Amino acid sequence: MNVAESRAVMLTRKKQLWATCHERDLAVRQVQDTLGQIDVTRQALQHAEADANAVAVANAAARDEWKALQKRNTQKKTVLEMAFNVQITNEQSCADLLERQAAAMQEDHEREHALDDQILDLTAQVKQSYEVLEQLRQDATRQAEDVHILEQTKKYAHLNEIMQWYIEMQALVTHLTGLRVLRVEASHFDVQVGDFELRMVMDPDSIKLQQVQVRSSKPNKVF
Repeated sequence: MNVAESRAVMLTRKKQLWATCHERDLAVRQVQDTLGQIDVTRQALQHAEADANAVAVANAAARDEWKALQKRNTQKKTVLEMAFNVQITNEQSCADLLERQAAAMQEDHEREHALDDQILDLTAQVKQSYEVLEQLRQDATRQAEDVHILEQTKKYAHLNEIMQWYIEMQALVTHLTGLRVLRVEASHFDVQVGDFELRMVMDPDSIKLQQVQVRSSKPNKVF
C-alpha cells in the first residue's frame, strides 16, 4: 500500500469516527433535553402538592371555625331559653352559616377539580417523557454502556414514586376533609358532610344560594 492509499484509508476512518462522535453528541443532547423536561415536571408536581396541602389546611380551619360557632350559638340559645322560658329558633343564623359554608365548599370543589385536571396533565407528560427517555436509553445502551444515563433512569423511577405518593396524598386530603360532592344539577348540588347531606338550591341565572336543606344520611333521622 503506497502513501496515497494509506492517506485515503486514514481519511475515510477519520470521517467515520467523526460521524460516530457526532451521532453520540446528538444522543447525549437529546437525553439532556429529556432530563430537563422531567425536572420541570417534577417541579410542577411539587407545586401541585403544596396547593393540595394549602387546601387541606384551609378546610381544617373552616371546620374548626364552624364547630366553634355552633358551640357558641348553642350556648346562647340555651341561656335565652332558660332566662325567658321560651322556645326560640336560630334559623337565620344557621342559614347565614350554611350559605358561607356552601360557598367555601363550592370553592374547594372547584380547586379539587383543577388539581385533578393538573394531575392528569402531569401524568400524561411524565408518561410521554418516560417513553422518550426509555427509547433514548436503549439507543445509548446499544452504542455504549453509559453510567450517567442509567443514573438518570433511576432518578426518573424516583420521580414516578413521588407522583404516586402525591396522588395518594390527594385521596387522603379528600378523606380527611369529610366533604364529598354527591350530585351536581343545574339548579342545585348535594354535598355530604359526615352523617349529613346538604342540598344547596341555587338560582340558575344569578348563581345565588336560595335555600339549604339538611338531612341525615342515616335512616330514621330527619331534620
